[in-house]
Amino acid sequence: MFATGEYQVPLDRQKGVFIHAELLAIDKQDQVKEFTDLFENTYQLNTPEKIRKLTKDEMATIWFYISWDLVEPIYVVETGGKKLVFEFDPSGLSLEWIEDITEPCFSLAIGNGGLPCMCQIIVHKDNRYASAFKPMSQCSKTNQGQQLKK
Repeated sequence: MFATGEYQVPLDRQKGVFIHAELLAIDKQDQVKEFTDLFENTYQLNTPEKIRKLTKDEMATIWFYISWDLVEPIYVVETGGKKLVFEFDPSGLSLEWIEDITEPCFSLAIGNGGLPCMCQIIVHKDNRYASAFKPMSQCSKTNQGQQLKK
């Protein structure tokens, strides 16, 4: 079994609105094979079509969520219509985290109410890149939330 946790990204601190994201941690060597099987099952990966550095827009997307923990090397793997970001430790030997940035959208439930599907967009102004969120009538089927499950 994997170690689990959660991190919170504030959307509106004054109103107490946060994105809660589940974390899975692999802290033992025997968990690597189990995680690899789950990951391949979830994403049905084929041979990657492309492995490359992040574009400026992709970096701005990731920066919003985890700016305090970005360390190179970071790569985007494009495969099967998905864009997955892989960040390694500075030595490049240990995988630190993986994020699916294919469609950075989410919906929130707050009590009995909630927000519509919100999709992250990157706003350019001169040489600056900022994140904003655009409400959509609903999240696409490809972004209903991939979950690693047995």
